[in-house]
Amino acid sequence: MPHFILERGRGRCLALLSPQENAPPGTGWRALPPGFGGDVTCGIFLLGPGVPMARRPERVRCRAAILPGTDCAALGSCLETPCAVTYGLSSRDTLTLSSLSGRQAVVALQREVVDLSGCCHERQEWTASIPPGVGRLQFLAAEAAKLLIGT
Repeated sequence: MPHFILERGRGRCLALLSPQENAPPGTGWRALPPGFGGDVTCGIFLLGPGVPMARRPERVRCRAAILPGTDCAALGSCLETPCAVTYGLSSRDTLTLSSLSGRQAVVALQREVVDLSGCCHERQEWTASIPPGVGRLQFLAAEAAKLLIGT
């Protein structure tokens, strides 16, 4: 299944998402060519879980980056951002799962994060439901995006 880079509105926001057939209808997102690997400038860069290294950009400049904790070191040399949020199942990740019962998760923010509007979010936990068909890492990436845009 292919991976796509989705961009919305002249580089304001960009997400590199794992398997997705098409851009979500009615969202204004468009898929960049599969061979895209140049420079990226955006508001939020989101690297979905399982995206192969060959699909990653050479350089990313963004206001905030959301990365799988397992890939953070590999992207360090190409990433220019004041805020990097990692997600995963390790206690070293910025956002992780504190507990999981069926589809009900307790999400743990492990360190202070400043969102794009400048609000500071202290260490905390909250409960959220994982939608059917969504994996734990995809869910954490979406929770990180919601945190950074202040919803």
